[in-house]
Parts: sequence; structure tokens; C-alpha cells
Amino acid sequence: SLKSLEPNFVLRRGTESGKFTWQMNDEEKARAAAEQQEIFNYAVNAARNGECDLLILDEVLGAVSAGMLEKAHLAEFIKNRPDRLELVLTGRNADDELIGLADYVSEIRAVKHPAEKGIQARKGIEF
Repeated sequence: SLKSLEPNFVLRRGTESGKFTWQMNDEEKARAAAEQQEIFNYAVNAARNGECDLLILDEVLGAVSAGMLEKAHLAEFIKNRPDRLELVLTGRNADDELIGLADYVSEIRAVKHPAEKGIQARKGIEF
């Protein structure tokens, strides 16, 4: 488990809503956005305080494209990140500005996926 990597590895997760963003009502979206901002602020502070040399912001691009996190905040952090910091961003729908700020851009393409057989998204795998 990831717990075995502590204290050298810190995992911050949002609260599970059991819903995708397109299934949330306005109140749920507002709560999720506030939580995403809090987690992002925690990560930015950890990076700026030298608490990490590798920061993985998993699905942050999805949070931006879903309106859960301001693109301007992410772009400002990328532009002003500490020199020693390796920053990994994951998620879909990165726009041209964020792609332009990146050192590397990779794309994962589904060649085969369980959804093609009607298998629903699985907890711990797809969400």
C-alpha cells in the first residue's frame, strides 16, 4: 500500500462523492471545487516550502477542464515552480497554454478497454 512509503510519500485525496462531475448538482460541484482548491493550495505550499522534489497532480487537468480549479492558478504555479521541482500533471483536455508550459507532453490512447465489453467503471481503477 502507499502507506508503506510514508513519510517519503504523501497522498492527499478529495472526498469521494460517488459521482462524476456531470452528475453533480451545483452545490456538489461547489463543494468539490472548494476541496480541489484546498488540495491544490496544499500541494503548492509543499512544493514552495521544499517539502518535495517530485509533485504529481493527478487529474488536475480534468479539474481545470471541469471548472473545479482555475487554469490561471495552475499556469502561474507552473511558470513559477521551484527550479528543483519535477512536476507531473495528469488528466484530459489540456489546452494549448498548459501544453506550451510543459516540458514533456505524453498522451495515452486506449487500444482496448473493458468498457467495450460493457464493464462499468471500477472503483480503484477508473475512479
